[in-house]
Amino acid sequence: MAEGANPSSKFDDPEQSRIFAQHMIEVACGFVRTTQDSSAAVGRWVIGSLLIMNGGAAVAVIGADIVLIYKKFAASVFCAGLMFANLSGFLLFLNLNRVAALYMGVVSYWVSVAATGIRMADREADNRLIYGRARNMLRPSLIGGLLSSCCFLLGIAITAIAEPPGSRSIAASAMSQPPARSTTSPVPTEQEATAASIKATGADGGT
Repeated sequence: MAEGANPSSKFDDPEQSRIFAQHMIEVACGFVRTTQDSSAAVGRWVIGSLLIMNGGAAVAVIGADIVLIYKKFAASVFCAGLMFANLSGFLLFLNLNRVAALYMGVVSYWVSVAATGIRMADREADNRLIYGRARNMLRPSLIGGLLSSCCFLLGIAITAIAEPPGSRSIAASAMSQPPARSTTSPVPTEQEATAASIKATGADGGT
C-alpha cells in the first residue's frame, strides 16, 4: 500500500477507487471551468464599472465650477479609485491563474488514482484545504474593488460640499460693508404730529 494510504475498505478496493476517481475528475474539471468563467465575468463587469465611474467622475469634476482646492482633492480621490480598480483587475487575473493551478493539482491526483486505483488520505485532506485557500486568494481583488468604490463615494461627497469660486469673497465683502443709510424721511409719531400742529396754530394766531 502506498505511503499515506488509508487502510479503510474504501481505500483498499482499487476498482472502487478508479470509479470514484472518474467521478471526481468530472466534478473537479466542471468546478474549475465554472469558477474561472463566473469569476472572470463578474470581475470584468465590476472592474469595468469602477473604471467608468471613477474615470467619468474625474473628468467631470475637472470641468466643474467649484473652488480649485476642492477640485484638486476630488480629482485626486477619483484617480485613486481608478488605481484601485486597475489593481483589483490585475490581482483578479493573477489569482485566477493561481487558483486554476491549484485545482489542476486536484485533477492530476484523481487522474493518477484512476490509473493506479491507489488513494492517499493525506493527499485528499490537502485537496479539501485547497478550496479554502482558493477563496483566500481572491480576497485581495475584492478588497481593491471595495477601496475603489469608497474612493468614488468620497469624491462625490467632496464635490457635493464644494463651494463655487468667489462665494466666500462675496459673503465676506457683504459682511464688511457698513449698513446703508436710509434716504427716506422718518415717519413722525402721533405725539410729534400733534405738537407740530399746535405749534403751527400758535404761529398763525400770533400773526
